[in-house]
Amino acid sequence: MESANELVKFEKSFRLHASRYNLYSEETKVKGAIGIHNRAVTALGKLSDKVVANPSLYEDLLFELLQDRDPKVALLAGFTCLDANLYTDKAMDTLVSIARNTKGISMICDFDIRGTISKFRKRQIESRTRNEVDSIADAMKSSNITDAEILDMILKLQDIDMCGHDERTTLIHACIFNRCSLVNKLIELGANVNKKDYSQKTALHCAAVMGSIESTTLLLNHHADVNAQDKRGFTALDFAKVNQLQLPQVQIDQLIDLLRSHGGKTNQEILNC
Repeated sequence: MESANELVKFEKSFRLHASRYNLYSEETKVKGAIGIHNRAVTALGKLSDKVVANPSLYEDLLFELLQDRDPKVALLAGFTCLDANLYTDKAMDTLVSIARNTKGISMICDFDIRGTISKFRKRQIESRTRNEVDSIADAMKSSNITDAEILDMILKLQDIDMCGHDERTTLIHACIFNRCSLVNKLIELGANVNKKDYSQKTALHCAAVMGSIESTTLLLNHHADVNAQDKRGFTALDFAKVNQLQLPQVQIDQLIDLLRSHGGKTNQEILNC
């Protein structure tokens, strides 16, 4: 019962805000009623948040509203569907049709349609690419998949510096999984050695965590920022000193000396400078 009442309230609110698009006509063009436009967009944003938070509750209603004969209602339904990732193909068709065939909607509204479609398409591409990078990262975990096979997957990406959902590039993943020959190949192909992930760590941070002398050397020889700091201010040298993987002390000492030889400092040393 509560869900039914919620839907009724939502539909009334949706249609009320859609009616504001009646003002998107000659009045908007002649008087420049930007405030009206902004209020309608703000109202739409609030409705969209509600749908995105619980799309399954509103999917039947939105499907109906997408087919509404009133273009103002169908317009807002289309915007909301794209935000909620519901009936996206139909929503795109609806918005394109309204933009082409409805003379009563002003240029401002037309820009809204074009902008919404453009953002949605960009989001689709980014999501697809992120999934591809995440799949490559999963492949790196497997000892049954060779570096050559993984490189073939990477070369199919639009950009070698594309990131997964954690903002990690394939170079960062290669350092995490200690794929040194892959690190070398990616650097040769022009991968950005200083690109940061969601926690502001670079490939050098990750190589230091793994205690990899080879990867660290490759990165430093190709202009990796030895004192790049993550969100907490930690450098690669900080991570090398912690030695979370309980690596042989000889290996850790060698890694620390390598970072020091390239000007590496700890967070505390940087603060004291």
